[in-house]
Amino acid sequence: MEGLGFVGAGAGGAVGVGVGRSGVVCRAEEGVVEVSRRAVLLSTVSVVGGLLGGAQQASAEAVSGRSVVNGVLSAYGLPQIPDKGGFTPILEEYGSDKIVEFLYPSAWLVTKEQSGIDRPRLNQDRVVPTINIGDYRKAESLAFYSTPASGKGTFDVPIDKLAKIAIQLPNPDYRMLKDKKIATNGYRLTSFKFDTYTTSGYMGERRALVASTVIDDTVFLLGGVCSELRYKKVEELLLTAMENFKVTKVQSLKNKTA
Repeated sequence: MEGLGFVGAGAGGAVGVGVGRSGVVCRAEEGVVEVSRRAVLLSTVSVVGGLLGGAQQASAEAVSGRSVVNGVLSAYGLPQIPDKGGFTPILEEYGSDKIVEFLYPSAWLVTKEQSGIDRPRLNQDRVVPTINIGDYRKAESLAFYSTPASGKGTFDVPIDKLAKIAIQLPNPDYRMLKDKKIATNGYRLTSFKFDTYTTSGYMGERRALVASTVIDDTVFLLGGVCSELRYKKVEELLLTAMENFKVTKVQSLKNKTA
């Protein structure tokens, strides 16, 4: 498995977790020794080295799992993520000075876009997420996006821009349901209803939840979507992800290991 990997303690012993070049989160069972704080730092730098100081769109490989994510957070001197049953934390290094983290339902599948590719430039119609997580049989998913902001403040970003990113349509037919501040992290929470065609060709009503924040002229956005029929069943899952979404400015790991 190529990509970023760290070691975390699982129920059956040591478990390595990382994201391979295929973009799918991988696990390596047993036979792995624990990694020291400095080893975590050096492993991170070795993978991210080509991205440090690069374009803001470039982000490092994501890592998933509480022990793994907490190891990286510890290396940065950031607070640990507490255990929350049924959810798994995921972390991504964005550029050289930001950490993105949030929780997702443990049963959902994680995929990752390749790093270092300017996806927004390749696709002018929509902002392509760098992380996708979902129960794709039920068409329920979470996705992380970043794009230049339209204003300095989080609530300066136009509603229409948030809707286009989360709904992934150039001119979506949507209705905004709410737009407020999240109590846990101070980020913006916006909710939409919208209509779209299913793969079978039928028109269906769907729901989108969006958590967003603006840092250094970039809007960071976590979007969750599901069918309107199933919204009540997955609302708490999506809200938990939004409430635990965090983007933090940090000192470069390259400087920490110098």
